[in-house]
Amino acid sequence: MILEESEAPREAGIEAARATNGLLKVRRLYSADKTDFVVVHMLTRAERDDLMTFYNANVTTEFTFYWPGDGVTYTVRFSAAPQVWRKGNYYRATVRLAQV
Repeated sequence: MILEESEAPREAGIEAARATNGLLKVRRLYSADKTDFVVVHMLTRAERDDLMTFYNANVTTEFTFYWPGDGVTYTVRFSAAPQVWRKGNYYRATVRLAQV
């Protein structure tokens, strides 16, 4: 289950800087906006183990991810190792993904 505090900020790849005369100069580093995902789950022990197995097998591999916030499937990679904390009989996992 994906929890409500999960988020999907969009990155436009825009770099703005002022020139010595005060004019604003803007560079676009890539042509299309990209999304970074911070996905928070509550997992059972078996689901936690599945997550870590999937991470270890795909740490540098592209895979598809469905984001329920907009109903779109994205091609992503892990951008950090999953962070997992025990909460009673469950585990809270935060997974960071980056759109490729």
